Amino acid sequence: MALLDQYGKEIPAALLRRPVGDATVVGSRPAIHTTPIGNIDPGLLGSLLTDAAQGNSQAWQTFCEEIETRDLHYLGVLATRKRSISQLPITVTDAGPSVRQKKQAQFVRDWIERGVLRRSLFDMLDAIGKGFSVHAIKWRAEAGNYTPERLIFRPQRWFDISWQDGETIKIRDDAGDAVTPDIAGAVPESGFSALDPRTVVVHRHPSWSGLTLQSGLTRAVAWASMFKFFTVRDWGIFVQNYGIPGR
Repeated sequence: MALLDQYGKEIPAALLRRPVGDATVVGSRPAIHTTPIGNIDPGLLGSLLTDAAQGNSQAWQTFCEEIETRDLHYLGVLATRKRSISQLPITVTDAGPSVRQKKQAQFVRDWIERGVLRRSLFDMLDAIGKGFSVHAIKWRAEAGNYTPERLIFRPQRWFDISWQDGETIKIRDDAGDAVTPDIAGAVPESGFSALDPRTVVVHRHPSWSGLTLQSGLTRAVAWASMFKFFTVRDWGIFVQNYGIPGR
């Protein structure tokens, strides 16, 4: 049985065979990365924010990953939000009174009971700090039905947002493809591929009103965190010189 999208059109089987956006050993989606936070200063932080606002956010997203592991208060606040929401009950309401609508709702409830969505909520909420999150769908064919077997988290640094409309999320691609936002006068943006909504789950989390390009709670806390890093570094130097040396 074919899988249909929300418009009743059949989804090609090729889209369902392999999750999109795997890591590349050599290319634009590496599993490892060089962290730009080592010697963070106002000039570097301002440069990261400016580049991200202009549609080149790879270094900024890497900075966001690192700041969560170094600013323990910020990490605690984010973790509390994520865990609080990911433990809330998930309910499904019938779309209508017909037998078919009730059957469809029960089908979704049965899938939710498998825990696939529950296990992914924490990672979906990574969008709180970074503005958006992307999960690749691994589909499972069973008894003529297709269901998401797994939702696979993809790091935000493997993606970027178009500088032309501030909303189009695109995936980095070494194949030389290009993405053109759906707005008048838009030009192709090379080095990226378009995200097929039938293969991914995208969560956008606005911390304030505005474009996805400028969203993400880390933007609001980055400067305060940087000055906290200065203070911790100063205390480390003081202890090294006047206290018990760390070596």
